[in-house]
Amino acid sequence: MSEKKIKEKNEKGKVNPMMILLVLMFVLIVGLGAGLGYLILNQKSPASTKPATVVVNALELPPLTYPVTKDFIVNLTDKDADRYVKLNITLAFTGTKLQAELLTIDSFIRDSVISILREKKASDFTAKGTEELKKQFMTRINPYLKTGKISEIYFNDIFVKN
Repeated sequence: MSEKKIKEKNEKGKVNPMMILLVLMFVLIVGLGAGLGYLILNQKSPASTKPATVVVNALELPPLTYPVTKDFIVNLTDKDADRYVKLNITLAFTGTKLQAELLTIDSFIRDSVISILREKKASDFTAKGTEELKKQFMTRINPYLKTGKISEIYFNDIFVKN
């Protein structure tokens, strides 16, 4: 054989030592990962031998809301000074169909709120007075609703000019 053929034959039979090292490291890493995974997944703890009891309380769904977009600015009935109230409210309800109905009677809602506010004095805007005000709003608006009822009224802003 010629020297060239012998040299090619020796190079074909030679294995690259870097390739062997890479393959061995890959096998080692995969083996370690599989072993650790097996140990972690099959680990027994005293708590896992007893069945877990979970108590879930029924959660109440938050009410849907309809924010009345414009502020109410109304003169109050105080005789001793010119006073007014600036108010922003959000109506809360539970029926999903009521949102569309509230949009259609927005003008009625605004008129009802303004009518009630025009009868008030600055001294009516206390903690107890604002709760009474909410009741008056609901009493005036709810009878006109067909697809649901207002369950709560939230005051976003109240400003009384003294």
